Amino acid sequence: MAQAGAVLAVAIKSRNAKMKQIAYPSAFSATLGITEPAVFGVTLRLGKPFIMSMIGGGVGGFLASILGLKATGMALTGIPGALLYLNNQLPIYLLVNVVSMAVSFALTYTVGYKDAPEETPEGAPAPEPAAPAAPAGLPDIVLCAALSGKVIPLEQVEDEVFSQGMLGQGLAIIPTAGRVSAPCDGVVSTVPSTLHAVGLTGPGDTEILIHVGMDTVQLNGKFFDCKVAAGDTVKKGDVLLEFDMEGIKSAGYPLVTPMVVCNAEDYGRMDTLADGNVQAGTALLRLGRGE
Repeated sequence: MAQAGAVLAVAIKSRNAKMKQIAYPSAFSATLGITEPAVFGVTLRLGKPFIMSMIGGGVGGFLASILGLKATGMALTGIPGALLYLNNQLPIYLLVNVVSMAVSFALTYTVGYKDAPEETPEGAPAPEPAAPAAPAGLPDIVLCAALSGKVIPLEQVEDEVFSQGMLGQGLAIIPTAGRVSAPCDGVVSTVPSTLHAVGLTGPGDTEILIHVGMDTVQLNGKFFDCKVAAGDTVKKGDVLLEFDMEGIKSAGYPLVTPMVVCNAEDYGRMDTLADGNVQAGTALLRLGRGE
């Protein structure tokens, strides 16, 4: 709920149409206990909103501890989680969630997000000239396949967060081996505590997200062995994480792994260089700023 509050503040405050398109549905999904779009699509990308959401969540957790809030089981949080508090504690649960959301919203809106407008409403004059576009002569950025497997279009992923491009543009791979390698040289930007994904900052500040499986956040790190930490410098081909394919499948989770560029809008084009069955390290995507 704290993530929802922070993302809602960004959505309301931002004058960037693309950010609004990402933030509003991400805030809604966060209220249903699905926070990945909010984290990877908005708060973690922007930095300060993520910190504000941590503070809001901390305040809510502290309040829950003081009031002795206890659930009757384990399941999703947010609105669906209300079903776990029908033991005469529903008012406390609602209070804790409202406080968490309100604190993170207020902090993000006031001090945690400084909007940098990239777009203006249709027909409205731009307040100031846009930054000059990068010269067409800049070298393209090539990203290699992070896994061995079958390449499929992102639209075929059975998760609207990815299929509709909420987190960025790219491709997905149905893996044939449980190993994720760096698709380029870069720096590890994020590794969630559940170890099911890796964020990487590549050449030209390319923001890359590799997300192993669908809904695998619910495994809480089981079947995953991450080899890197946030801040690590990696070379193309370095192993980022390994995962137990059979274990994940036996737990009922699809293995399809999206590999997306979260800031794809910063590039003039994205070309697919390979399809069908590929090996890790095969040139897969080319990003270009020129025509």
